[in-house]
Amino acid sequence: MKNIRVISSLVSYYFLLSLIHSTDYLSINRLVHISHPPDLATYSTIIHGLVLVDRVFGAVDLFKKLLRDKLCDPDQVMYGTVINGLCKVRHTSKALELLTFMESDSCKPSVEQYSVVIDSLCVTPRNFVSNNVLTRVLSLHVAFNI
Repeated sequence: MKNIRVISSLVSYYFLLSLIHSTDYLSINRLVHISHPPDLATYSTIIHGLVLVDRVFGAVDLFKKLLRDKLCDPDQVMYGTVINGLCKVRHTSKALELLTFMESDSCKPSVEQYSVVIDSLCVTPRNFVSNNVLTRVLSLHVAFNI
């Protein structure tokens, strides 16, 4: 377990120091494989790092690859990171699609993920969509943390 924490920390620092470019996550993946196979924590760290350095579409590509190749089962943190990234670059419709996918998946969205999408929708001229999302959240009996 100690090695996993060290590898995840190393990956985080690479991103924080902007030493990783949009496609370099494959290099990190090879580096990580030397010490242990990448797991959810490692992939989450890579996706989070890509979003931090404004490589959101690299993060989305990696996320899709994880789902397609069944490399790991994303958790709420990983979904939330991708949703936040998509909203950050104003691709709210893609974030909404991912939120809808989450609702049908075993990993259900949290109130924070709904809030991020609703907030992003409210700053776009499509307020009626945010009302629909809010109605959907209320019908799911999601507890707001106001």
